[in-house]
Amino acid sequence: YEIIEKTYVFSEINNETDIVIEPTEFNFKSAEEIYQEYGKEAPVVLIIHSACLEAYSNGIYYSKDSSFYSSTENVRAIGDFISKQLNSLKINSIHIDNVFASGAIISSKAEYEKAVEEALKLYPSIEYVFDISRDTVINDDLTMIKPVTYKNGIKMAQMKISVGSNKENELWKDNLCFATLLVSQNSELVSDVVLTNFSLSQDIDPISLK
Repeated sequence: YEIIEKTYVFSEINNETDIVIEPTEFNFKSAEEIYQEYGKEAPVVLIIHSACLEAYSNGIYYSKDSSFYSSTENVRAIGDFISKQLNSLKINSIHIDNVFASGAIISSKAEYEKAVEEALKLYPSIEYVFDISRDTVINDDLTMIKPVTYKNGIKMAQMKISVGSNKENELWKDNLCFATLLVSQNSELVSDVVLTNFSLSQDIDPISLK
């Protein structure tokens, strides 16, 4: 794949469902509110990966190489970085970098959900769950797009935020509300917000985004 850099300008939520999105409000807990309830050492954020063996291109072309299995080069490295940044901002986080079902996406779902449920049971203070994955944007001509933007002269990756839906469970409304809050504060860093036809295992969590 040839890789081309592109900056996306976020305009509206990409609704892949037949659900009518209506404005909603939700009062999200701050870290301080959580610490008042559970103590200063309580974790607020869980960083985890439903697909741990996702890596990045090295140069112009992309290939599946040893970087897929390296926790210092694949998405687990990003999760570790995000967790450390949150901790430095006094937003306590924990990072689970387990490889579920040897990295197989379909069979890893049950193991991933079990890990999240166990973490929430062990740490009831966790209010936010972020499933860090890798975005892939490929044009019809097989050109691969690298979504990037510039802030203060520094090139940064743009994020795609995926929100799962479940008509029987309306937790997705809170997740979507939080996604739009992130966009309102960092719109230049977000390439797309998608409401998907799948739950993305987000109906077992508190606030959860992929």
